[in-house]
Amino acid sequence: QVSPVSDAPTLSRRSGMMTVTRRSGLVLLLAISVLVGFTVRSVAFRPVATGVATSDTAANTTAVAFYAALNAALSGESADPLRNLLSPIFVDHRADTGGPQTIEDFLAQVDSIGDAPQQVQLQVISIEQAAGIVVAGIRPVDDGPIEAAGMTIEQTSPPTHFEMLRVQRGVIVDRWAPSFTWLDVTEPVGIAPTIGSTIGFSTSLVRVELTGSEERTWRSTGAEIVAVETGSASLALGSGAGAQSSKTLDEREFVSILAGTHVRLRAANAGSVSVVIYWATRTAAAETAPPGSGSGAAAEAGKSTLLWGGSRYWIESDVVHRPGLIVLPPGAEITLWRQTDTALLVSVQRGAIEASVAGGSVAALDENRWPERIPGVVQLDASHAGWIEDDGAVTLRNPTELPVTVLLIALEPVARAGASGTPCSDPCLSPPLFPPGK
Repeated sequence: QVSPVSDAPTLSRRSGMMTVTRRSGLVLLLAISVLVGFTVRSVAFRPVATGVATSDTAANTTAVAFYAALNAALSGESADPLRNLLSPIFVDHRADTGGPQTIEDFLAQVDSIGDAPQQVQLQVISIEQAAGIVVAGIRPVDDGPIEAAGMTIEQTSPPTHFEMLRVQRGVIVDRWAPSFTWLDVTEPVGIAPTIGSTIGFSTSLVRVELTGSEERTWRSTGAEIVAVETGSASLALGSGAGAQSSKTLDEREFVSILAGTHVRLRAANAGSVSVVIYWATRTAAAETAPPGSGSGAAAEAGKSTLLWGGSRYWIESDVVHRPGLIVLPPGAEITLWRQTDTALLVSVQRGAIEASVAGGSVAALDENRWPERIPGVVQLDASHAGWIEDDGAVTLRNPTELPVTVLLIALEPVARAGASGTPCSDPCLSPPLFPPGK
């Protein structure tokens, strides 16, 4: 359910006063539905063919043309026809967040969706209008599952909703609608380290926040992945031979760090930065401290939050660690399908999500920072990541009214030669033992 819109079309704008009066009963009912967040289940639509209005009025014609141009732009085509239908003072009002967008912000988001792996379309199923206000019944549809972090991701179809358009002189001046229900996915190229082990792995996920001249230094003891949540990070990477390289990572960018690398992390340009550091090492080396903890005042500057720490046992296996980022729209729900025996680590930057696995449990750190298995639906927030090793479909849902950025790291075992030297027909795995000693 979306929150009420704070600026309904009956209010005035400095560039021109507009008051809607004497609407038809149906139009008024539909408008109220938009404002209070009713879905299509509450009101019966009068279906129409896509692209055909219920009456041949100028406002309806403009609305039909708007959705045709919008769908074309959402499919990756030029946004110029869409721009031509928008007033220079066009404002896109978000019914679920209350945040308005200018014409340039709106078109920039449409362009980014058109370039995304998953594209959405807005199917028009009804149109009513009065006094230049058009109320459209919209059914969002997408183009099917997408791939991320080595998994197949399906999105639960969002409910049919209402949108309102204010039309003046053949162009759209205002639009009231919920956010686009698309999945914004970032899957870094070449950031999927593989580690071999005869026993298994210990893993951790740490958030490090630095400001100004604060920095962290450490020596990597396993495979590490650094992802920037906010701000920009400056990394200096050195080897034992003295060679050194520098990298600047912006928001939603990743870097993979090899074992044995000397790392110095700080905020770029003396600003502020928040990063998450994923660390995986062979179980035999698990007594080593997680990255970013370090020793000494310089190594421990800033703020650290341990989001996850635990072990997973594989026998004679190579494991690929695949990262990815997904932005879940408000109220969105997705299902993740993994390869057999693939473990999954899930964390959020801010806000919260609900996580569950069919027939299994989600593990998270308890108040004593020990992994605890929790059956059913588990809420993960910015201080608690979730670890899933049970096979079965994973469901993630955003119950909030704001988008939530979700970090996924899939640990996928791949076949390697067994004791005889012959590759296993399946990954050479032992039954999972988790957590150790509990």
